[in-house]
Amino acid sequence: MKEWTEEIAKALSAPFKESDVSWVVVATTNKNTPQMTELWAPYLEADPIIDRLDQVVGPSGWGLDIEAVGDRAAICRLTILGVMKAGAGQIAADQKTDQPFKAAATDALKRAAVLFGIGRYLHDKRLSEWRKPTADGSRPKRGTAPKAPPPSPRPSPGPATPAAQAAKPEAKPPEPATGKGQPLPPGQQSFQDVMTAHDLDLAGACQLLRLWSAEGDKVALSAYVTEIMARKGCEKDAAWTAASDALSEAVAKRDLAT
Repeated sequence: MKEWTEEIAKALSAPFKESDVSWVVVATTNKNTPQMTELWAPYLEADPIIDRLDQVVGPSGWGLDIEAVGDRAAICRLTILGVMKAGAGQIAADQKTDQPFKAAATDALKRAAVLFGIGRYLHDKRLSEWRKPTADGSRPKRGTAPKAPPPSPRPSPGPATPAAQAAKPEAKPPEPATGKGQPLPPGQQSFQDVMTAHDLDLAGACQLLRLWSAEGDKVALSAYVTEIMARKGCEKDAAWTAASDALSEAVAKRDLAT
């Protein structure tokens, strides 16, 4: 049996072929208007992850255990060459699916795989792209990234007339910084950015912090985070991905201790 090495870790985290990567719309602006645009983000389905595991460590080198948490949530414990990591997945109550547990288990597998580096590079927000919706409203199939519309030609500005040059205001020097409007410390700014991005009021923020505490219910935390993610369409948000990864590590440590 193979042993865990840096080469194994590197092979697992290697980029996937373009045909293995799927795309999904995670945000929309100017909905139902001619200016409507959609934010497409890459992600992996379960099949490419399983294929990667078989290719790198072989079918006997990995295994997984799925634990149901209700009807719409699951915890996946993925073991590769004796190393185990756990991921939590959940399907929002308002998300329609014929097999909610299967969808939650697949989501949990993806989260556990990311902890091994599998597909983690796809969480880079710079890979997401704003595109005009397709004519028939369909989404690209696996391996078909959205194509950018051709840019509209812009007329080059002509030479400015003397009257226009005279009317152009002079640039003012920057005003000295004052106490008002000073940037917040990094930690406070990140917390405020997360609250703003997901429309969390004070009560919602307190609920998040309470569940994240050492005495908090980790399953309830996973459900709460997943609910916000589904409601706000931010499955690719790095802040919530980090929270989910940390949750998975906490679950793994808890299981090893018992």
